Amino acid sequence: MNVIPLQTEPHEQGREEYVQIVTLKGQVTIPIELRRMIGVQPNSHVIVSLEAGRVVIKPVAMTLEAAFGSVSPINQPENFKELRALALEEHVSEVVDKMKTK
Repeated sequence: MNVIPLQTEPHEQGREEYVQIVTLKGQVTIPIELRRMIGVQPNSHVIVSLEAGRVVIKPVAMTLEAAFGSVSPINQPENFKELRALALEEHVSEVVDKMKTK
């Protein structure tokens, strides 16, 4: 695949444009330079939107599903009953504090 950088106008200094081919499926390859600039890795998700007549591609922030397992628990195996009890205790404490301020 050939990527052809285009000359940019003087007021758009530092911005590069590329001519890409749209496949029969509507697919377009994002040049590696641009992927690096916006932090898009293989198999990551992007948002494609139309803003003021321009197609804009933005990386999707990490989802809960993608983050699952990315941090090792402090205690292994995790005691979910204990974690639930702590969360419930904290929630009750917050509710009681709110009730006291009313």
